[in-house]
Amino acid sequence: METARARMRALAKGKLRQPTGKEKRLFDTLGEAGALIFDAPIEGRMYMVFVPEDEKDSFEGAYGDRTLAMKESVLRGSFGNALSVFLHEAAHPYGLDGSRILTDKLTEALAQVYEHRHELELFERRWNEILERFAEPDNSLDKQDSAASTEHPDVAAIEQRVRLLEAAAEELQRNAHPSRRLHGQAML
Repeated sequence: METARARMRALAKGKLRQPTGKEKRLFDTLGEAGALIFDAPIEGRMYMVFVPEDEKDSFEGAYGDRTLAMKESVLRGSFGNALSVFLHEAAHPYGLDGSRILTDKLTEALAQVYEHRHELELFERRWNEILERFAEPDNSLDKQDSAASTEHPDVAAIEQRVRLLEAAAEELQRNAHPSRRLHGQAML
């Protein structure tokens, strides 16, 4: 079985890119909705966009090394589909695909989606406004966002931060109570 980390490494071979300004806004919207659903902020994630060589690629999202990636076409589609992919990927710190803890976390998330359905309608409106607003080719904000999206953070600094966070997580794991260790092993 391919691990999430291996999948992210494979995707990184020319298939991942930084999000544009529009996509950053879409990720921000998903992050805020995800924080509402999980009742906790979705922090410490670097968002990336996956551009498949073949649009028929079934991959829609991935999580690994504190990076959450989503397929470009998912970000251009419906809010409901994008939110479901985002929530699935954002839940991965709790467990890997097929694990009981991830299944439980996603079941809890599903209940919260229903409980917060009216608030989620506001996020959906924002999502649709972003998609419509940036569909216009002469939109000055789109031009500003395109310029801003070329100012990517220093990749070396991000990689160093990831290494430090992973080292801290490993240290916490070593000091964790034995009953919590299995949970931590599923975390990336």
